[in-house]
Amino acid sequence: KKPLLSRLFFISMALIFFSLCGYATGSDSTGVKNHKMNKSVSLVFQSGNVINTSPFVAGKNAINKPIRNYQGYSALFTFETDGRKLWQQLHNYPTAGIGFYLFDFFRSNELGKPSAIYGFYDAPLVRFEKWSIDYHLGFGLAFNWKPYDFYNNPYNYAIGSRVTSFIEAGIDLNFRLGKHFDFSAGINLNHFSNGARKVPNLGINIIAGRFSLKYHFRERPELKYQPVPKYQPDWEFLWLLGYSKKQIAYDTLWTDSMTRFVPVDYNIYYFSVGFNRRLGYKVKIGLGMDISKNDAHNAYITLYRSRFEKKDGEGTKISIGFYPSLEWVIDRFSILVQPGWYFYRSENSLPEPNDENHVIIPRHIPGVFYQRIGIKFYLLRNLFVGVNVRAYNFRVADYLEWNIGYSIQRK
Repeated sequence: KKPLLSRLFFISMALIFFSLCGYATGSDSTGVKNHKMNKSVSLVFQSGNVINTSPFVAGKNAINKPIRNYQGYSALFTFETDGRKLWQQLHNYPTAGIGFYLFDFFRSNELGKPSAIYGFYDAPLVRFEKWSIDYHLGFGLAFNWKPYDFYNNPYNYAIGSRVTSFIEAGIDLNFRLGKHFDFSAGINLNHFSNGARKVPNLGINIIAGRFSLKYHFRERPELKYQPVPKYQPDWEFLWLLGYSKKQIAYDTLWTDSMTRFVPVDYNIYYFSVGFNRRLGYKVKIGLGMDISKNDAHNAYITLYRSRFEKKDGEGTKISIGFYPSLEWVIDRFSILVQPGWYFYRSENSLPEPNDENHVIIPRHIPGVFYQRIGIKFYLLRNLFVGVNVRAYNFRVADYLEWNIGYSIQRK
């Protein structure tokens, strides 16, 4: 049975793929019917270092040596835009597609041989006749990890599941070599985490050099330009429903348990309402409010003679948060950043563990400030789906949010 995360990801990727196919074969803003986008394939090589963000990476592992080196190989299938639609021109003629990745950490006995499938988006920051400075973003799933196991892989606190999310971002110098080939070189950041869906989950971060060779199936078309109408700012009112599941691994090191962790799953449900002011073709700013039910808040367990009991803890599980919002709009897509604050939530109230009550509490407890970063995709004019990472302390992933929503635009 596939994990929920995997099923949701493949549904999302299918929607994105068919949308791209629609861009490639549908009518466009100039009135030309059945225009097909140019397509290309790329081979990418990465080589770099694993960033020291956990004791496991630093050397507290099976051979007592740091995990430093990394290599990656990927193949990409890309749709090339040419300005047939106004959003393509506004974003400097970007590209998007689907890629397959192979990773090598030179430590397969503890990390496995992971691979990934992901969607990506590339766009020039600065474009010249023969070269450009591009940025790229990617999001997908990585498979085939060798996760933490108390008996067989006890040091790997970085990866707790066989499937994780995969996020990449980078900047390249791209050179056009003749009519069919491009070469690019740059720097890339990669992140692997499962968003606390299964713990331990300290994650792995990489910085690497990136080199790519691209082949265009057809000669590059002439880029099209059209007048840009003045944008009339409008308002957007929206609401959405979201769901998540997180896991807390209760640390039993100081108990009489023979198990290092006791994992417990918790559900999170939330409803969000907000409004945005769209200032132009690319930017939205706004405010919003979350109402959520987080079963993990103030929860703990009691453990005695290897038997545990799940406790809900004191206070309500309901919380209300307030957040400002910033969105970068790319046609049907948005990349959003939302720093938030719980102005209504039960105080963190957990019993003090001792030898008599056998209480075990989570190692990490989120504070009243939270951060959200994610993507949103409009299936229809008003209906959208999204996935976000909700974090705290600006560095710790609390859980992944999957959501569906509806918006109304007003001038």
